[in-house]
Amino acid sequence: MSSLIAIIGAILAFFIIVVVHEYGHFVVARWVGVKVLRFAIGFGKPIFKHRAKSGVEFVIGWLPLGGYVKMQDAFSQSDNLPGSSGDAFESKSLWARMAVVLAGPITNLILATFLFAIVYSIGITQMKPIIGEVMPHSIAAKAALKPGDQIIQMGRSKTNDWQRIVMFLITHIGDQRNLSMMVLPKNSQTPSPRTINLQHWQFNPLQPDLLSSIGLTTYFPKIPPVVSVIMPDSPAAKTDLRPNDFLLSINKQLVDSWQGLVAWVEKHPNQSTTLTVRRNGNLKNIPVMIGEKHEAGRVIGFLGIQPKPIKIPDDLKFKQQYPWYLSGEPALIETAQWMSFHLIVIKQMLMGRISLKALGGPISVFQTAGSASLAGLTAYLEFIAIISVVLGVLNLLPIPALDGGHFFFFIIEAVIRRPIPTRVQVMLINMGVIFLVTIMVYATLNDFTRLLQ
Repeated sequence: MSSLIAIIGAILAFFIIVVVHEYGHFVVARWVGVKVLRFAIGFGKPIFKHRAKSGVEFVIGWLPLGGYVKMQDAFSQSDNLPGSSGDAFESKSLWARMAVVLAGPITNLILATFLFAIVYSIGITQMKPIIGEVMPHSIAAKAALKPGDQIIQMGRSKTNDWQRIVMFLITHIGDQRNLSMMVLPKNSQTPSPRTINLQHWQFNPLQPDLLSSIGLTTYFPKIPPVVSVIMPDSPAAKTDLRPNDFLLSINKQLVDSWQGLVAWVEKHPNQSTTLTVRRNGNLKNIPVMIGEKHEAGRVIGFLGIQPKPIKIPDDLKFKQQYPWYLSGEPALIETAQWMSFHLIVIKQMLMGRISLKALGGPISVFQTAGSASLAGLTAYLEFIAIISVVLGVLNLLPIPALDGGHFFFFIIEAVIRRPIPTRVQVMLINMGVIFLVTIMVYATLNDFTRLLQ
C-alpha cells in the first residue's frame, strides 16, 4: 500500500509542477492576444484529449516528463487552425513575447512561495543540528568540533537545522579560505567561534553523505532495542524473533541501544550469530543468519526489523510556525534562498568543484517524491515547492530550447533592433536540445549507477 501511495504521490507532484508552469505560459499568452492551439501535459500518445469552447485543445500524454503550450506561429501553413482567438506569437511586441516566455518559470516560483507559506502556517519541526560523533583527524575534528556541540551559525547564515548546514557546505566546496562558524558547546549557552577548512574536502558524488564526509554524525537520542516490526521475507522473519522482544545481546556482546545493534549488524553481513532477548520476563537465545544489502557502494548486513518509535525531547527540536497572514515573508525568503542555492550549485558544477556525477535524473526525483509523499503533508508540500524552484531556475538559464534561451534571444533582438535570423535560432535551439538530452541521459545513467550500488 505504501508503494502505491509513493507512486501516486510522485506522479501528482510532477503533474502539479508541470501544469502550473505551462499554465503560466498559457494565461499570459491569452492575455497578450496570442492564439493558443494546444495545452499539453506529458508527451507521446494522448490518453486524454478535449477541445474547449475557446478552441484550445487540452491533452495529457502517457509520458509525464514535461509539457508544452503550442501557439500560432508566423510560419504555419494556415491561419485557420483550431485554437483560441488571437494572432501569431511572432506578431506580438517584444515585451509581450518576453512576458510569455518568462511566465512559466515565474509561475513556478510563485507556486513555491505559496507552498512554503502553507508549510510555515502548518508548522515544520526539525532536529536541531547537534553533533553526535566526530571522527578523528577529520575536517570536523580539525575545526575543534565536539560531540554535543550545536551548530548555530555558518558564515553569516543561521543554522536552525541540518538542512541549512548541508546547503552551506555544498555552496562552499573548494573555498580556499577558512570559513567561520558558531557553536553552542554541550551544557553551555555561550556561543563559541570555530573555523572550518573545506579546501581539500572530497566526497562520493554518487552517494554524497556530506556530513560523514567531513567527519561528523548527527545526534539522535538512544532508541531502546525493542522490536516493533519484523519485515516480511527478511532474515528476521525466518527466525523466532517477535514484536516486543527486548534485545539484550548479539554474539554475546551487550546491546545498549538500537543504534548500537544496527552498527554491529551492518559490519557483519552474511554471518551466523545469536541474539539474546528478553520476552515476557524470560531470556531466550535466537539463532539468526544476518542478510546483506548494498548501500553507498558497499555491502552491509541487515536483519529486517524496526524499533518502537520514541518521543523526541522538545529541547532537541526546532519548530517554525507562523500565522497564515505572516507566513508570506518567510516563504519569500525560503524561495529566494533555494534559488540562490541552486544557482550556486550550477556555478560550482561549471567550475568543476562539484562532479556531474552528483546530477540526479528522473529516477532520483521520482524516488524522492515518493518518499516525501510518505513522510507527511508538510514534507510533501516542501518537496513540491523545492522542485518547483528547481524547474523555475533551470528554465531561466540562457540555454536555447529553454525559456531562458528564448528570453536571451529577445534581449539580443532588443539590442540589435531586429530578430535573430530564423535559421540561426533553429540551429541554436537544436544544439540546446542535444545538450539537454545529453545531460538528461547522463543524469539517468547516474540514477542507474546509484541503484546498482
